[in-house]
Amino acid sequence: MKKTAVTIACAGFLISALAAVHPADAAGVHAAPISMVNASPVQLLFLQAPPDRAKTLPQGTGRLTVSNSLTNTLLVEDDPGPATGIIDLEMLRTTVAFSYGLSHRLDLHLSLPLALSGGGAMDHFILDVEQAFGNARKVREEESPGQHHFDLRRGGRRVIGSDHRATGAGDLAMHLKALLLREGGSTPALAARVGLKLPTGRRSRGLGSGGTDVGLGLLLEKHFGSVAAFLNADVIFPGDIDDPEVQAETFYQAMFGMSYAFTEVWSASAQVAYTSRPFSSTGLTMLDRRIVDLLLGVTYQHPGGFFVQAGTMEDIVDSADAGADISFFLNLGWHF
Repeated sequence: MKKTAVTIACAGFLISALAAVHPADAAGVHAAPISMVNASPVQLLFLQAPPDRAKTLPQGTGRLTVSNSLTNTLLVEDDPGPATGIIDLEMLRTTVAFSYGLSHRLDLHLSLPLALSGGGAMDHFILDVEQAFGNARKVREEESPGQHHFDLRRGGRRVIGSDHRATGAGDLAMHLKALLLREGGSTPALAARVGLKLPTGRRSRGLGSGGTDVGLGLLLEKHFGSVAAFLNADVIFPGDIDDPEVQAETFYQAMFGMSYAFTEVWSASAQVAYTSRPFSSTGLTMLDRRIVDLLLGVTYQHPGGFFVQAGTMEDIVDSADAGADISFFLNLGWHF
């Protein structure tokens, strides 16, 4: 299983930081899964199923989260053929999300991303780390650092991408979650959710697909003392992207995650996410191949309701030629 040196280095940093935390009786204190999705510019055009817990917010309570991520993506396929593509950019993405407990078993989640893409500053750093560990990708070694490209073509005509750097708001997403079964001694909590994405982002700027997407999902959550386990499974029905060269189709997302509470305020999370693709048989690996991601993060929960999450997300297995390369994130939130 492929795992780049950047993730290894970040994992070592997180483990070292956590080693300094003295364990305490933290039974029942767990962060929800960290709400990060693969930040490939293509995948972000469509509705995503953000990792979430099955339990709903108590009625009348809310959560405001500002999620910030910096992602480097390098995907190049330029062999002669009907389709060619290059995605070489960094994206700074801030998602403002608001959740509210409508009842004891129902909550509403709204999110709006703001994106800024450019040539970035991590190209040299990533190449140096990969070369230091002897696993640098050939396309990374041949890259001209600091470039910005988002151009996927079929038959010589662009079907996805933009000459402009993506700056502005993306698509507004809404999720309604209903708790179906409360957690018992031997049974997990079970919830269902429905999602809707509205085309508020400009497709010409690569900020949205131009279509309305719908999603359905099931969520499981089970606690084992200081350990919590989460399982999400969602199906996404993307809307028409209005291009005769490519047709969006139903795709699937799944996430398995675990968190461990070290103290009443500190916890660590590990999550593996699977994403099938809204395209098939395009001739481009970056569109056709499924993506598998590993997320490692830490959460600090202040007794006053404020929380901070930080970590990294990396493609694993053979997803290097399909999804975003690496993301670093810092999320700030408030329960009220």
